[in-house]
Amino acid sequence: MVFHVHYDKAFDRGNPRIGWAYVLTINDLAQVLPDAVQGSTGELLQAWSENWEDLPASKDSLDPIMRALDAARDQTLVLLHSLE
Repeated sequence: MVFHVHYDKAFDRGNPRIGWAYVLTINDLAQVLPDAVQGSTGELLQAWSENWEDLPASKDSLDPIMRALDAARDQTLVLLHSLE
């Protein structure tokens, strides 16, 4: 849903319940990873929980979710690169 709104400007696509499932799964899986990843996925969960109800109508709700998603992805990539 977030990518549909952010990149495609498709405000009628996606489902917030599916978004919840993804965010919760990401946060659960991160529990076995280093603290930096856990922290960023926790921030993603927080951003989603505070803003999902206003999607897709509000860009103000989209931006914090996108920032948290990017940060979680960045931390995950740092971890993966460190495994080389």
